[in-house]
Amino acid sequence: MRKIFLLSMVMLLSLPYAQAQFKAAKKKATKAAGMVATSLDDAKKMMDEAITEAESASDAKPGAISKIYASKGKMYSGLVAADADAIALKAIKGDAEIRNGDAGPVAYAAYTKALETAVKKGDAKVAVSGLISLATDLNVVGREKYGLKEYKGAFSDFNTILEIKNTLEASGNKSILDKKEDYENTLFIAGVSAYIGQMLPKAEGVFEKLYAAEYDNALVYEALFKINAESDETKAFKYLEDGIKKYPDDKNLRIAEINYYIQKGRFGELEGKLKEAIKREPENSSLDLTLANIYDQIYQKDLEKNGVKLDANNKVINDKFAESITYYQATLDKIDKAGKGDKFVPTYAQGALLFNAAAKLSQALSEIPFSNANLKKMDKMEADIKSIFDEALPYFLEAYKLNSKDRNTLIALKEIYARKGDFDTSNKYKKELEAL
Repeated sequence: MRKIFLLSMVMLLSLPYAQAQFKAAKKKATKAAGMVATSLDDAKKMMDEAITEAESASDAKPGAISKIYASKGKMYSGLVAADADAIALKAIKGDAEIRNGDAGPVAYAAYTKALETAVKKGDAKVAVSGLISLATDLNVVGREKYGLKEYKGAFSDFNTILEIKNTLEASGNKSILDKKEDYENTLFIAGVSAYIGQMLPKAEGVFEKLYAAEYDNALVYEALFKINAESDETKAFKYLEDGIKKYPDDKNLRIAEINYYIQKGRFGELEGKLKEAIKREPENSSLDLTLANIYDQIYQKDLEKNGVKLDANNKVINDKFAESITYYQATLDKIDKAGKGDKFVPTYAQGALLFNAAAKLSQALSEIPFSNANLKKMDKMEADIKSIFDEALPYFLEAYKLNSKDRNTLIALKEIYARKGDFDTSNKYKKELEAL
């Protein structure tokens, strides 16, 4: 009997000590929350200690720890609210420094634990109310970060809002973003933040949800195309085709497609795409310029492989060369008609087409062994080269007027005038070149 009595005494004495442990943890959490304004780092450390101590206090009443998690949630959501308040006063104060950019996810995690561990309805209500208030403030802070181009932080905030919605719905509580439009708009800005912030896997997950919901914005389709283009071309083009079908006049979708073909060097497929785009946007000079550049690149490859072919009038014989000149000129015509645009590139490019043909012919001339038998042929080639350079000269002179500091233009002018025997003019451009 004596031994049983002593054991009972030990058990009775141990309970108040364990209870004191939990009360001490709760007291520490309350103290931590009160220290935020004066010593934030110490407050965070003390709150974490309080949570750890409360979790190890095994005799705590069921659901009691919910209050401590709620205290942590309140502390961190208060930091988010302080940033939101500063942003609201931005118009008056002139600035709005975001001091607690990473507090949102911490507050969300704490309130979620408070909700999960709550036994009493009152404790659950506190957690739910805290989550809803947190979402409101995160929307303000997230949009400010987005405006400041802090895209990764913006995504974190908007994604936390979406997680709050899921948590509230899964627990059967009053939720947020109940309207389809509000939910999808938040999802969209989260996806854009992740996309611009180069968080592509996260962006893809968000945009796929919007794609399934048929969200009305062409960027969804453009982004999914670009994200998948390298890894799964079939999947990527499915997104692109659906986007073009839904938004046939969207420029960015077609530009994304055109750039992809250019990147891959698939000029044959691109030719038809560009001509179709030009029909849709007859005033868009950039499409003509792109097509001219495509023909230019194809011609350069042919020039390298087969050399220069001229007609009886010393004109280059090549379909792609001719098409390139046609679309470069079309670019200039549209720029003139619109009264705005950069005329330098299409002007310089036409001169460069001719210059490269003459240079290739010069290379061929230099490889011919000098002899009486070859003299007539060499004289003919020299005359051809001079004729082509003369044809190129006006383009470079016009390009020089548009941009007198372009290195390639100066090189071309220096070389052409040297070939013409006008060394004074050639040296003028040489000096300008050296001064760059």
